[in-house]
Amino acid sequence: MTHSDDFSRDLLDRIDAVRPALTVDTTRVVSRARRRRATTRTSAGLAVTLVLAGTGWALALQPWQSPDVVPAGNGVLRVAGEDGADPDPDPSEDLSLVDVVPVDPGWPDAPYWHTIWESTDAAGEVERMEFWAGHTEPGLLVFDDDLANASGVGPGAWGNLLIDGAWVLIGWDALYALPTEPVALEAVIRGSVEPDRGVGTDDDKVVSMARDLLLRTPASPALRTALWTVMAAQPSSSVTPGVSDAAGRTGSLFEHTDALGGTFVMVFDPVDGRLLEERGLDGAHATMVEEGPATDTPIEPTLESSGCTAWATC
Repeated sequence: MTHSDDFSRDLLDRIDAVRPALTVDTTRVVSRARRRRATTRTSAGLAVTLVLAGTGWALALQPWQSPDVVPAGNGVLRVAGEDGADPDPDPSEDLSLVDVVPVDPGWPDAPYWHTIWESTDAAGEVERMEFWAGHTEPGLLVFDDDLANASGVGPGAWGNLLIDGAWVLIGWDALYALPTEPVALEAVIRGSVEPDRGVGTDDDKVVSMARDLLLRTPASPALRTALWTVMAAQPSSSVTPGVSDAAGRTGSLFEHTDALGGTFVMVFDPVDGRLLEERGLDGAHATMVEEGPATDTPIEPTLESSGCTAWATC
């Protein structure tokens, strides 16, 4: 069994302890495909109901992780005793000789977050989407490498958070202020649920809001891990380790059936929490081909191409 499988199995054990097992009927999967303009607007950060509470993003040992697993750099979980740190070091040992690997803080200072997605419909037609989310500067959305028709979008933002009774648009820096302890993070998200916003039960809305914090965002490995934990702990959610995405990468399958019978189906990397793929009806899927920090966009975003009147509202 791989470390990734151990991660997923630990997660499943925690979930099974608090709810009965559920078999999800994937034939009822509802496609998460969006029209191009809707994708642009979501990427630009239209209202997602979240709430900001607490600060800091250091990765702490989660309740569902083995105490023999310690976090290593770049989102890798290293098992003590296998090229890892000793969980109970000898106090007399010369600590200067111990290889201390810091927790991966993510990308709090990167100028842009660049993602490449390939969406395949039921007929096998593939559309390629590249997105540059700006930290403080406008970003860019490009379909099928067509820079001539690229769309400008406002600086990266991933939802509205309820802070001191006021809704605030959350950008890159605020994303890095979210708590990464799963219980605290769930309290933050659930505290933002509103009866007239979103669909389904409160649990369904928690899953949907957590998903939006993972999709095309520069969330740190610590935050990603916490988000998957929150999502998997909800009723009607399940995690199955040892699956492959369309690119052949091994991951874990997350499924959540909402009150209306729709289903979120996603593949994620259980080591660093990357969202690898979303799946829809009849084999349709959107696969993350590449993601990471970037220094600039290939062309300058323009308000004219965005269809907006000001970057602040785009």
